[in-house]
Amino acid sequence: MERDSEGFLYPVVDKEICIDCGMCEKVCPQIHVEEARTSNWNIPKVFSSYALNDHIRIDSTSGGLFSVLAEHFFDTGSYVAGALYDEEFGLKGIVTKDKTLLPSIRSSKYLQSDPKHMFKEIKELLIEGKKVFVCSTPCQIAGLLNFLHKSYDNLYTCDFICKGVSSPMVFRKYLDDLERRYKSKTKSVKFKYKDEKHPWGGLATKIDFENGKTYLRNKKWDSYMTAFLDTGFTVRPSCFECPFKSFPRYADISLGDFWGIDDLMSFVPERRKGYSVVMVNNQRGLDLLERVKEKLYLKEYTLIDATRHNIHIVQPYDPALGWSEEFRKEFYEDLQHNGYCYVVKKYINVCGLSLKSKIERRLGKYWNILRQMSFASVFKTIRYNYLISNVKRDGGRWLIFRGAYIQMNNTARVFLYAPFTMGARKVIGSSNVTKFQMDKWTTLVVNGKFHMNENSNIWITHSGKLILNGGFINENVTITCAKQIIIGKNAHIAREAVIRDYDGHYIEDVAYRTSKPVIIGDNVWIGYRAMILKGVTIGDNSVVAANSVVTKDVPANSIVAGNPAKVIKTGINWRSKQ
Repeated sequence: MERDSEGFLYPVVDKEICIDCGMCEKVCPQIHVEEARTSNWNIPKVFSSYALNDHIRIDSTSGGLFSVLAEHFFDTGSYVAGALYDEEFGLKGIVTKDKTLLPSIRSSKYLQSDPKHMFKEIKELLIEGKKVFVCSTPCQIAGLLNFLHKSYDNLYTCDFICKGVSSPMVFRKYLDDLERRYKSKTKSVKFKYKDEKHPWGGLATKIDFENGKTYLRNKKWDSYMTAFLDTGFTVRPSCFECPFKSFPRYADISLGDFWGIDDLMSFVPERRKGYSVVMVNNQRGLDLLERVKEKLYLKEYTLIDATRHNIHIVQPYDPALGWSEEFRKEFYEDLQHNGYCYVVKKYINVCGLSLKSKIERRLGKYWNILRQMSFASVFKTIRYNYLISNVKRDGGRWLIFRGAYIQMNNTARVFLYAPFTMGARKVIGSSNVTKFQMDKWTTLVVNGKFHMNENSNIWITHSGKLILNGGFINENVTITCAKQIIIGKNAHIAREAVIRDYDGHYIEDVAYRTSKPVIIGDNVWIGYRAMILKGVTIGDNSVVAANSVVTKDVPANSIVAGNPAKVIKTGINWRSKQ
């Protein structure tokens, strides 16, 4: 295994000693992805969970499930295989029965590990009849199973939800920069550190130095975590096309963070300490979980519940820039020749922030709002929020950007139970505007947070009622409401879509109706230039394909396409990009 210019390990064949047996290719899971698939369940059993032992839970990355499982094997005299830092804070594989090493093995370590001779050691122990519990990335678990050639009843495997592995070289340069600033060698590193001030979800990094000083920053202030999570520059290129995400998985059990648990529980007890998602992939995994359940909080959910806010269960890393060979080459050349802090300032914008950047980060999401608002739009925001009696606010508010014009009859009524943003410009300074017109005795109800981009045209007329339960409208969307339009929670409405419950003209026919209600269910995705016409109901979790014209009801969990739109697939689930 040799390191490339980015610091990642790759296999290199020594032609002088190679005997052309082809064994390395035969066991490579990347080459034989489908052959490496196991007989595990296509749909795993899914639980939210955490260790009842508070020390383990807080010291762990998520909820402490790995430690509870590892302790079970240590306590029975079995072996545990995982990864820990070496003396130079590289990451290496280890197989051990020494329980005192558990604190060093647990928790996330965001860089590529070197398994060294771990696979050979595991095979030797299995042949001897020893029990071994292995926790690693999904690709390494697949590699191990291929390497072993056969199944072993004394082998238990666990993988984790992996966004990708980061460059050991970048990590080392990150530590070198901190050691220079803190004038001391690194003593310990803890990613996703948790305490009272740094709860689960803050993704804090804590580094202790030998001189007693400590570096502690949340993700948005830490250059290494920002680079890894947001840019892709530090991620191994193969992770962008990872084939080990789908189901069935290779391991008996899969672990990770249960992001989105807040949406599934009315009250999330001690959330700051962390929650794990546990995916049980076969009966062996279920039996193993049964053995340790007395040490755990467990509640069953569905796979859709788990993936809704953790797309990396099923999809590879989708980088902002790190996939580009040109940008990557430039990044790593700058890293080698100009140093770590230079690339942070140039590509990541955390280290050495300018005053302007510090202000932007402090203001967070409100910075772009302020940039887009003129004096006139500030006045409109104040007027419609506080000075007009027919706008009723109950926890909601208008957020009116520079590009929004509103015409509201004094008999129209607005009920804001959640924030409603309109006229948001993607390009600051654009001349595009959103037009929002409410005629006599019309009604707008906003029940869930709703965001509307620039250049949309919303017209409520003829005593019509528009109900927005939460979601997003992109640019150039037209909505005409003369009867009633209901848009469900988590709506995703693409550019140039049209939604009409009103024809605008009358056909002389006794059965003809100019207007009929439109109901769009929860979690519906309406594609580019799709048209939804009067009298249509679209079921929950459905997708309307681009350029479709929908004239009839759409069943839940379906994809419709065409003119007129027809069902082309059923039983689907979709999720927005995370």
